[in-house]
Amino acid sequence: MNKRNSKELAEQLSNYFILIMLGNTKKSITDWTKRSKVNKSMTIGVTWNMLAHDFVEDGVYSVYHKRNLIWEFGDYLPEEAKSLIRPNGKIKLKEPFHQEPKFK
Repeated sequence: MNKRNSKELAEQLSNYFILIMLGNTKKSITDWTKRSKVNKSMTIGVTWNMLAHDFVEDGVYSVYHKRNLIWEFGDYLPEEAKSLIRPNGKIKLKEPFHQEPKFK
C-alpha cells in the first residue's frame, strides 16, 4: 500500500474496516522484525504497538493515525475496502508558466 492510497482510504473507511484489517494482520504476519514502511528506523512490531494495540471501533482517530495504519498494514484490508482505491496512474501536470528572461 502506498502513502497516497492510504490517505484516501483513511478519509473514507470506518473504524470497522480497519479493525478487520488489524485482525487479518494479526493472523497473517509471522515475522514482526521486518522494517516498517511508516518509519524506517522501527520494525513493524513497534509500529503495531504504537498505532494498533488499543484501536477500538468507537474510538476517534485522526486521519494521520488511520493513514499510517493503512500504509503499514493495508495489504490485509478486506476486498470491499480495497475496491475504493483509484488505479495508480501518472498525474498529468499542466504546462508550467514561463516568461523569457529580461536582461538589461
